[in-house]
Amino acid sequence: MLVLAGGALHLWAKGCLRINEEITTSGPYRFTRNPFYLANFLIDVGICVVARRPWLLVAAVTLWALVYRRTIVREEQHLEELFGDRYRAYRARVPRMFPLRGPASGLAASEPFSWSNRNLVSGQEYARLAGILAIPLLVWLAGGVRGEGLAFFSRSPRLELTAVAALLVLYGMRWVLIARLKHRRRRVPDALPQRE
Repeated sequence: MLVLAGGALHLWAKGCLRINEEITTSGPYRFTRNPFYLANFLIDVGICVVARRPWLLVAAVTLWALVYRRTIVREEQHLEELFGDRYRAYRARVPRMFPLRGPASGLAASEPFSWSNRNLVSGQEYARLAGILAIPLLVWLAGGVRGEGLAFFSRSPRLELTAVAALLVLYGMRWVLIARLKHRRRRVPDALPQRE
């Protein structure tokens, strides 16, 4: 459930975000200034829970805190330089990471979530999401096979075979989306006007 919640938050955040164009205050940005990083935290914790390795959870949370703290501080400095007092006012009302209170009210409006947001239109976020959702299935299946061998599939074959099918569908979707992205990127230079 944590991975699904993180994936949904990831998609919601990306569908609202307009990088360097505005201070995004719509959707999850009313609860936390960094919903994308919070989504990654939920996904990482969810994968560690599926893996059932407490030491992995401690290592992942520690690494996450070290990496994202530096990234967030750097991004906040950039946003303050770009938007000045407007960003400082937003920062004063919305928590950095964990939404410990309800949504901030009285924020300047920003564009709402849109499926046509350029972050989503390319398909890259959908490919990433398919890969993210496949990871816990892969970890669970690998753990079961490692612990029980192929007998793992005879215990509750419907569940395990459904997980294998879902894994294949998710990785297939990811592969198709990535192939489309590569194809699109190859075609873009051809569409640009030629210089004389």
